[in-house]
Amino acid sequence: MKKVLATFCATAAVLAATCIASAATVDFTSTTDMPFLAVGNTGNTDDVHGSGYGAVSYAYGIGTYEVTAGQYTEFLNAVAADDTYGLYNERMADPSHIEGDDFPFGGANIQRSGAAGSYGYSVAASWEDRPVNYVSWGDVARFSNWLTNGMPSGAQDASTTEEGAYSLGGATSSSALKTAIDNRNSPTGSETFYYMPSEDEWYKAALHKNDGDTGNYYLYPTSSDTTPSYAADGASFTDPDPGNTATYDGDGGVDGIGAPYFRTLIGEHENTLSPYGAFDMAGNIGEWTEGRGFGSFAIVRGGEFAYGDSGLAATYRRIRSLTRESGDIGFRIASSELAGGGGGGGGGGAVPEPSALLLLLLGLGSLCGLRRRRISHS
Repeated sequence: MKKVLATFCATAAVLAATCIASAATVDFTSTTDMPFLAVGNTGNTDDVHGSGYGAVSYAYGIGTYEVTAGQYTEFLNAVAADDTYGLYNERMADPSHIEGDDFPFGGANIQRSGAAGSYGYSVAASWEDRPVNYVSWGDVARFSNWLTNGMPSGAQDASTTEEGAYSLGGATSSSALKTAIDNRNSPTGSETFYYMPSEDEWYKAALHKNDGDTGNYYLYPTSSDTTPSYAADGASFTDPDPGNTATYDGDGGVDGIGAPYFRTLIGEHENTLSPYGAFDMAGNIGEWTEGRGFGSFAIVRGGEFAYGDSGLAATYRRIRSLTRESGDIGFRIASSELAGGGGGGGGGGAVPEPSALLLLLLGLGSLCGLRRRRISHS
C-alpha cells in the first residue's frame, strides 16, 4: 500500500506541476518553500451580494499558504542579528495560552538566543509549518521587501528590509507606515515584487468563484456557502479531510484544535481550498491586508482559530492598529510575477486559471507532502 501511495503522490505532483507551470515558488533554504497561485479573470466585478469588494483588473499571484513560523525564522536569521526595527516579538517564544492576559494567545515557538548584534533564532520542528503570529503591518512590509530583494542577509537597511515593494526608510510609527504602505511601489521590467495583498486581492483570491469575469462569490473561503465544519472540543479532525473544514472555535469552547498547538499545520485541510486553490483563508490565523480602516487602522481578513464562524464569512472585517502584534494575526503574501509586471497598480493580462483537476491535484499533493512532514516531526 505504501508503494502504491508513493507512486500516486509522485504522479499527482508531476501533473499538478504541469498544470501550474506559470505559478512561482520562492525557495527557502532551511524550511518549506512558498508557492504562489495565479489569480486572473481580470474583468471580474465586486461581489454581487453588495460587499463592495473583490474587483481586481489585473492578474497577480496569491500565496498558496499562510507564512509559516519556519519561513519567518529564516527571515529573522537573515536580517535580525541586531533587530533594529523589532521584527521579533518576545511573545513568539511561548506557545502556551495565558488566560486572563490582554494577549492570551501563544506564539509559534520561535526562540531567540545570543545578544544584540549576534542574535540567532530557531523554531521547534512541530511548529515550523504552522502560521507565524505576533507580527505587525510593518513586520509584514519588511518581510515583503526581503523577499523582493532576493532574501539577502545583512542589517535592516535599504538592501534588505527598507526598500523594495515598500519604501519604509526606517518607518515604525503608524503614520509613517501608513504613508509607505498606501504608496506601494510598482515593479519595472521583469523584476518581481512580493507584498501584502490589498483587501480586494485577498477577497477575490479567497471568495470569487473563479468562473470568468463575473461578480459571483462564495460566502466562505472554502468554496462553499455552507458554514465550514470544525474539530469539536476534545476531538480531532476527520482524516482525510471531507472538505469545507476550517480551524476555528465553532462552539465557544476550546480554541482551534486545542493545546498545545491551537493552530493547524498549513494545508492540513487538504481537500478544503479557495476557488483559486489557496489553503486556510478561512480560520487558523487572521491575515493582514493593505486594506485601510480609519486613521491608523488596517483590515484583517479570514477569521481566526479562537473565534466563531462569523469571522470566516465574506461579511466579516476586523480593524486593527497598524502596529498591533497579536497572537491571532499572521499573514499571506501576494506576488506581481504572474501579472506580467503589473504589480498592485496596473496592467497584466489574464493568466490561466486552475482547473478542477488542478485543484484536486493540489489537495492530493498537499495530503502527500504534508503527511511526510508530519511524520518527520513526530
